Parts: sequence; C-alpha cells; structure tokens
Amino acid sequence: MHYDITIDAIMMASGVGAVSQLTVRDVPENVLADLRDEAADRHTSLNAILCAALEDYAGRRRRLRMMRELLPAMEALSHEILAAHRGVLTSESASLLREDRER
Repeated sequence: MHYDITIDAIMMASGVGAVSQLTVRDVPENVLADLRDEAADRHTSLNAILCAALEDYAGRRRRLRMMRELLPAMEALSHEILAAHRGVLTSESASLLREDRER
C-alpha cells in the first residue's frame, strides 16, 4: 500500500517566510512508517521531519553545485602549484621523514 503525504513547507525567501504546500504521492508504507518513527523519536511532527529532510537535500544540492562551479578553478590552481614546484610537492614534514629514514 502507498500513501500520499502533504507537506506545509515554510520557505525563507529574502527574509520573508512564505508557506508552500506540496503533496508527495505513492509513498511506500515502510518509508512512511520510518518517517513517523523518526518524528516520534524526536517528539516532533511528521511535517517537521519532512521539511528538515527537504532542507537537507536542497543544501546538499547547493553545495554540490558550488563544488562543480569551483572545480575548474581548483584544478587550475593545482596545476600552477605543481608547475611552481617543478611537479614535485613535498611538505616540510615529508623532507624531515626522508632525512630520518636516510640516517
């Protein structure tokens, strides 16, 4: 059996709270049971659990998008650093360990 869940989500846009409502259809019974258990364990509502999960998901998507945008600049910087060190990167600790091994 599957269930429909309606979520009242409070969205913060430009500092102004707006309530949006969305319906999730065909939620498997076991998933709904897990969500209800989570809400009971946290002494909160199913709506609050679902809103938190949606915010978490949206945050992960934003961070992933930001990392994808930054990746070319990070790769370019990595190539610059390698070029400046003639392709060899060692830290001071690596040099000290090498010296210690040679003794």
